[in-house]
Amino acid sequence: VVLTDAADHLELLRTNAARNDAGPDVTVELLDWKDEATWAPLNEPFDFVVATDAAYHPSLHAPLADVLKRACCDGGARALVGVTKSDTGPEFFALLRDRGLEYRFAEPPEDDYSALLAVEAAPEFDAVRDPWERWQ
Repeated sequence: VVLTDAADHLELLRTNAARNDAGPDVTVELLDWKDEATWAPLNEPFDFVVATDAAYHPSLHAPLADVLKRACCDGGARALVGVTKSDTGPEFFALLRDRGLEYRFAEPPEDDYSALLAVEAAPEFDAVRDPWERWQ
């Protein structure tokens, strides 16, 4: 398990991993979506990528889509991405499609605030994507 974040959050990530007895198989590494020079953790293939509240600001949409492309299309991973409906509009989903990614809701949204998306390299899904536009 590799936990990643931007440089200003790494110490907190290490502290939380230690507080939760994450164990020796958990490492903390720098991965800043906006700086491809820090993408070394993506050089190793992953089975899964989990991201929560990851698309909370429009300035992060394109970098996040780029990282997901690298992990899913180039590395073969599948991703679960938690997003908030108030911050994540149709533009983000267009960026995913533009990068060769497909998405669908991993579970039916229980509220008007958040959703959990499954993201994979297209055309991995055989299910029909629920259109985000219904929620706008």
